[in-house]
Amino acid sequence: MPGTCIWSYQDTLISKNCNEPFNFNALTHLASGDSQLKVVLSNGENVSQDVRVRDRLILGLGDSFGSGEGNPDIPTILNREYIDNLPKKEPNQRSGIWMKNVTKWKEKNAIWLDKQCHRSLYSQHALAGLRLATRDAHESITLLPLACSGAETLDGLLTPQQLPPGGGAAVKVSQVNFAIRELCPDSAINIKKVTYARGESGRNLMKPMKSQDLYVCKGSLRKPDAILLSIGGNDVGFARVIAWAAAADRGRNIAGSIAIGLTKKYAETICPYPLDKGKCKEAPPDARFRVEKWLPKYYEYLNYKLLEAGLICDKNSSKNGCDTSNVYLTAYPTPSYLNDGETLCDVDRSADANEQLRTFIPSLMKPKKWQLQFTRQELSAINVGLIQPITTQMAASSELYNWNFVVSHLDTIKPHGLCEGYLRENGNPQYLHTLDGKWYPVNPNFEKAYGSTRQRWFRSPNDVVLFQTETDKFGISGAYHPDVRAHAAIADAIYEKIDTNWKAQMEKILDKNQ
Repeated sequence: MPGTCIWSYQDTLISKNCNEPFNFNALTHLASGDSQLKVVLSNGENVSQDVRVRDRLILGLGDSFGSGEGNPDIPTILNREYIDNLPKKEPNQRSGIWMKNVTKWKEKNAIWLDKQCHRSLYSQHALAGLRLATRDAHESITLLPLACSGAETLDGLLTPQQLPPGGGAAVKVSQVNFAIRELCPDSAINIKKVTYARGESGRNLMKPMKSQDLYVCKGSLRKPDAILLSIGGNDVGFARVIAWAAAADRGRNIAGSIAIGLTKKYAETICPYPLDKGKCKEAPPDARFRVEKWLPKYYEYLNYKLLEAGLICDKNSSKNGCDTSNVYLTAYPTPSYLNDGETLCDVDRSADANEQLRTFIPSLMKPKKWQLQFTRQELSAINVGLIQPITTQMAASSELYNWNFVVSHLDTIKPHGLCEGYLRENGNPQYLHTLDGKWYPVNPNFEKAYGSTRQRWFRSPNDVVLFQTETDKFGISGAYHPDVRAHAAIADAIYEKIDTNWKAQMEKILDKNQ
């Protein structure tokens, strides 16, 4: 229509050519107020229509893979002058020992969306939420990301988390209870007592815990349109299985052997499955036992709590129009393979990938001689004893509880394992070190936390010390975790699964209204 039209919505009033679009921020279906879009046409006719957008709620729960561990929003800022001058002071320093001197090479700490939980906007949950926000101009997305690094089902997800990686006091409210409190009108809740049994190292039977609080909303709880879930890895000792592989079998002398034994005992290394190797005896039962015997019970607890709290519905509720499949459980990618997606990493590359672990070994123990590396046999054992069983169990539990199991990212990430990029040239290692008064292979000032050219999509111990060191006493909690590109691949897989489901739901609504 030619001429000028007068548009109005809420406090917005504008005159413009009738053939030009009028863009405005519409109220959501949850908001109160006048939602009438009004226009006075050039011929004087008044037209109005109620306009509200649907706000979809995305809830993120789980562990470090869900929180974005290894990928701070702003990485550690280096002291450029110190880094540039270091090779002149230590011309023959060949290892990563320089990274111990944090107060000199670090300028500023890494910054997180939530420091205590190492929660990042680069996480798979946040990236999936951001992409979903672009899916439909007539919908909005509200994201509640609560995943916390180090969380287990019964230490963080369903009960308060005792030792969050960012330090400070224990997280007082479990992730699920926090979500219930936030999504319940006026936080009006009742507290129900529930009892769980938890697996412990050193025993096969699960041990009953003290009764725990379960929040239940007194009113009508706002149900999430999607619950993004990453949980199970810490429950079965994923990090301690990696430690089993990385630790040396024995020392080169009596003192070294004693030190290795104490290290493995302190770290409570876990075997992937029963093997005839001495270093498998520290923390029974093995990972495969934990996956097959403990993990199904944890998922049962989780489904029960989500159901009792009103965050999901069981299959029998579908007749009443309740969504039975708003949980999206993501599979854990494996960091084991080289770029062909078939060849496992071996000692020639993994020694460089694990170099920064040596800085925790006292110099008197001659850490350069320690074989902190993975063998193909060890990585194969991890795949057989942990990765494959946990993927199978996650799929079975997802089918049992009508959850969505997200797996399409696994093949995308598989060729970008931890050892990609580590291949010694002329005998020179590929980890950051000084050599003959120069940096090799690259000056740390030019290392990019989120560079796009690196073939490796997992964080090495060197990466996490360099990019997310927060205190003078650094840790390596982000080692072996996905980088932002792997998180983006997982987020894409989540998006595709949710998009398919939401389209199917909309088609059912349209068919019903016809």
